[in-house]
Amino acid sequence: MLNKELIAIIQPQGEYELDWRYGDHEIDRITDDLQSHVYNEYHKDKYIALFNFGATKKTVTFSESMEFLYEVSSAFVKCLTRNPDLELLRENIKGIPEEE
Repeated sequence: MLNKELIAIIQPQGEYELDWRYGDHEIDRITDDLQSHVYNEYHKDKYIALFNFGATKKTVTFSESMEFLYEVSSAFVKCLTRNPDLELLRENIKGIPEEE
């Protein structure tokens, strides 16, 4: 078993960072894999990672700070998806394809 857990560091301005905390408690493989996935996504794009984190069904227990971050991001996603104006906006968006 592993002994590292992902933690969120919430800054006073609202920004957040993810880091690892090492301790003497054990983390199972499923939790470790999910933590690693969240951490890797965070380093690609922390805003998309936060949105995806909140949109995902929680299947494991995280550190207290990650639980807080999950609750905040999940509440945001829930509020956003229940906004009826979002559906109207989605219908009117005209996408511009990116060049490859």
